[in-house]
Amino acid sequence: MADKKDLFNDTIDENNNKKRFCSNCGEELDQDDKFCDSCGKEVKKKKESSKTTKKDDDKVKTKKCPNCGASIKSFQTNCRYCQAEISNIKASNSLEDFSKGLAKIKSKPMPKYESKGSLLKKVIGRDFNDEDAKEEFEEEFRRQKEEEIVNYIINYPIPNSNEDLTEFMILACSNINVKKDLSDEEQKVWIEKMEQIYQKAKMSIKTGEEFKRITDIYTSKKEEIKAKKKSSAIKITAGVIGWFALLGLLVNPILTIVIVLLICGVGLFIYLKSKGKITFGIKEVKEISNNVLNFIRHIFTKIKEIINKIVDWYKKLNKEKKKKVNIGICIMILILLSLIILPNVINEQRNTNDYYEYEEEDKNEDSSTISYTIDYKNAEEFEEDLNDGKKVKGKVVMFIVNEYKPDSTLGINCWAGEHLNFISEDELNVKKGYTVIGKVTKEPTTVLGSWKVEYEVLEIKKETNDNLIEEEIQEESKKIKLENDSSYYIGKDSSEVKKELEKLGFTNIEINKVKTDDAKNKNNSITELLINNKEIDIATDYNVDDKIIITCWKYEKPISNYELAFIRDLSNYDLYFMFDEDTNEVVYFGTNDSGVMKSKYSGNFSEGVDIDWSKYQDGWHETFTYNSGKNAILTDSYGVDWEYEVCDIKNAQNVLDGLE
Repeated sequence: MADKKDLFNDTIDENNNKKRFCSNCGEELDQDDKFCDSCGKEVKKKKESSKTTKKDDDKVKTKKCPNCGASIKSFQTNCRYCQAEISNIKASNSLEDFSKGLAKIKSKPMPKYESKGSLLKKVIGRDFNDEDAKEEFEEEFRRQKEEEIVNYIINYPIPNSNEDLTEFMILACSNINVKKDLSDEEQKVWIEKMEQIYQKAKMSIKTGEEFKRITDIYTSKKEEIKAKKKSSAIKITAGVIGWFALLGLLVNPILTIVIVLLICGVGLFIYLKSKGKITFGIKEVKEISNNVLNFIRHIFTKIKEIINKIVDWYKKLNKEKKKKVNIGICIMILILLSLIILPNVINEQRNTNDYYEYEEEDKNEDSSTISYTIDYKNAEEFEEDLNDGKKVKGKVVMFIVNEYKPDSTLGINCWAGEHLNFISEDELNVKKGYTVIGKVTKEPTTVLGSWKVEYEVLEIKKETNDNLIEEEIQEESKKIKLENDSSYYIGKDSSEVKKELEKLGFTNIEINKVKTDDAKNKNNSITELLINNKEIDIATDYNVDDKIIITCWKYEKPISNYELAFIRDLSNYDLYFMFDEDTNEVVYFGTNDSGVMKSKYSGNFSEGVDIDWSKYQDGWHETFTYNSGKNAILTDSYGVDWEYEVCDIKNAQNVLDGLE
C-alpha cells in the first residue's frame, strides 16, 4: 500500500500560484508554514534538482479536472474540489499483466535432477541415498516456487481506477476458498491482498456505487471467512467436550449426562438468542421465575383456605357427627396403609425360599438371631457366575461338602465340586454331605484351573445327604494303586498315557502343553506328571476323581532361523539386515527389491562383525556394530556410517519370505 505522504502533492491554482498541502493529513498550507496547523506535522520542502525534472514530475503525477481545471493525482477518481468523476483515467491492463505474471510462475517446470553414480547403483541397480537427495531437491523447488507465488501476489502494486480495483477485489475473493484450509500460505496471502485492495478503495474512491460494490464483495467474503473460523472452533470444542464426556461416562455417568445436557442447553439458548429466535434475556427470565413462584404461592394459599374451611366445618359438628367422621377417617387411613403394606407382604411371601433365620447359642449370651439372604442356593449357580466374570464379594452362598481337606496346599478346604475350593480360616467339624452357608470375604482367584474362594462360615447344617453318603461308600471301593512313579512316564506320549490312566479308572485328567521351538523336544512328550499337585507315590491309594495334571511339549516351528534383525526406515522403503548366530549367515534386502543378498560374517558384534560380499561383482567388505539396546551402525566400504535399529524378527521374516 502506498505511503500517505505520496497521496498529497503541491498543485498549481488558477492563477498559476503554487499551492501546498500537508503530507500527513492533506490540509492546505500557506507558503511559509513550517508546521501543519491541523495535525502539527513538520513540513519539509522538496529538493528540486532542476526545473526540467520538476516540470516532468508534475506532468506525470498530475492531471487536469475536465470540470474545474484543478490538478488531480493520477490515482484519484474524483476531483477533490468540484467532486466531478474523472472518467478518462484509463486502466493500465494491471489485471491482465498480473494474471500473466502469476501463470508464468505457476507454470515453471521442475528442473531435471543430475544424479551421481555410485558403487551401490552399479551393483544392485539403485542408490537409495541418491533417491533421498532427489526427493529433497524436488521438495526444495516446490517450496521456492510457492514462496515466489506468495511474494508476487503480496508485492504486486494495486491499480488506481475504479474498474481495476473492482476486478482485483473479485479476483482476490474468488481465490479465497473457505472450504480449504485457511492456514495455507497462498490462502493467507490472498486474504491479505483483499485487505490491501479494500483499504486502497477506501482512500481513493470513498463513496459511490463502485465503492459500495467493492464493499459488498469484501464484506461477503469476510463473513464467509468468519463463519469458517467459527465452524472450525466449534468442531474442535465439540471434539474436546466429546472426549471429556466419554471419560466422564466411565467415571460418573449420571453427573456427566447432567453436565452435558446443561452445556447443550446453554449453547442452544445462546444460538437461538443470536439468531433472534429468542427475544428475552436475563430480565425476562427473572420475570418468568417470579411468575412461577407467585403461582406456587397461590396454590398453597388455596390449599390453606380449604384446610381452614374443613377445620371450621369440623368444629361446628356435634359429638355424634364428630364420632362418625372420626370412624370414617380411621377406615380411610387403614385402607391406605393396606394398599401400601400389602404388596410388600406379598413380595416377602414369594421370596421366603431365599430368606432364612437361624438361632445359635453363644457361650457368653443366652441366644441371638442371625438373619441373612441366600444369594446362591447351590454351588453350580455360584460357579456359573464366577465363570461369567461377575463380582461375588459379600455374597452368601450355600453348598454341599463333597470332600473336606484340612491339610490341602490351598488351606482348610471344603471341596464343593470339580473346580470349587472353599477356603476357611478355622478348621470345621464337617464331613461329606454336610451343608455349609458362608459369606465370601474376597474376590475368588484361579489356581491351576480351579477357583479358590475365601469365605466366612455363617451356618453349618449337619443333616447329611443320603445320596452323597452312598456315593462315598462306592468311591471308597474304587481306590486305585499305581505301580510306577512319575519318572516312569517322562518322555512318553501324553495322549497314550492319558488313555492308560483312564483305563485304570481315573476321571479327572488334564493335559497342559508347553510351547517350544526346539526340534529336540519331541511333540506331546511328557515332561511332568502330578496327582493332586504331587509326584506319584506308589504307596498311596488314589481316588478315581483325583486331579491328574500331565505337562508335555507342544512343538512349533520357529518364526525365523535368524536371531537378530535390524531395519533402516526410509521415506518410501526399508532396508533390512538379518543375522544367524548359529551359522554366521547374514542376509541383506529392501522392501522394494526383487531379490536378496546372502553371505557370511565373522567376528563379534560389540567390536563390529566383518561382512564379506566378495562373491558379488566388485566384491567389498562392510562392518556391522551392535552392543545392546536399540541402535546399530553399518560402516560401508567407503567408511560412511549408516544408522540401523533393532526390529521385530517376525516382521522382517515376513518381508524376506515375500522376496525369496
